[in-house]
Amino acid sequence: MTQATYDISVILPFGDDEETIGRAVKRLAAHLRELDTSFEILCVDEDSGDNSHAVLGLMRSEVPELSLAAATARGRGMAAGATVARGAVLWMLSPDVAVQALSP
Repeated sequence: MTQATYDISVILPFGDDEETIGRAVKRLAAHLRELDTSFEILCVDEDSGDNSHAVLGLMRSEVPELSLAAATARGRGMAAGATVARGAVLWMLSPDVAVQALSP
């Protein structure tokens, strides 16, 4: 087993989530920066057919911890993300959950 590069890897599968993916990434990045921990946000494409990729592309300069991966099919994003994640701890969230409050 290789040593972790980050403290936390957030796996965020998306498929036609253009309405929430940007907010989810921003909220996660802000929350993790407040914790002063090293992290990556790994957005995993589950065959998205909307503008989710464009939204994520626009966010790259604002959230350098963001990276993309692809799943083989819908519902396989968590597994695909887990195989490439480089964090000691994995957070697996959907975009709709990630836009909600992450801490009290």
